[in-house]
Amino acid sequence: MLTRLFTDCDILTVMHEEAQETLLSALPKSVQRTLQAEAYSVKYPAKAHILDQEDRSGDVFYIHYGRVRVTLYTEHGQKLSFTDITAGQSFGEVSAIDSMPRSANVVTLEQTSVTRI
Repeated sequence: MLTRLFTDCDILTVMHEEAQETLLSALPKSVQRTLQAEAYSVKYPAKAHILDQEDRSGDVFYIHYGRVRVTLYTEHGQKLSFTDITAGQSFGEVSAIDSMPRSANVVTLEQTSVTRI
């Protein structure tokens, strides 16, 4: 679980609670600088759509506070809820890695602040 979240978009100081390792520290410094320069914080009200299934964005999101729900719709329109994600957790990593469309929807359950990279 992330214990310290992007203060002033400083992605290089996000620490993992158990290992106490800096997130993204294995990346080359030039990549770290690029990611840090592109990171920004966003506040969403309750019931806001952050991501939609099939979106093509590759951003990763880190939750400062609040809670989101990850769901998807089957080809027959049935809604399936996967999980709720809370402060200190992230989402969006899969599309950032594989460059494929988003596999699920993400909607805020309450006011939520994230850092988007």
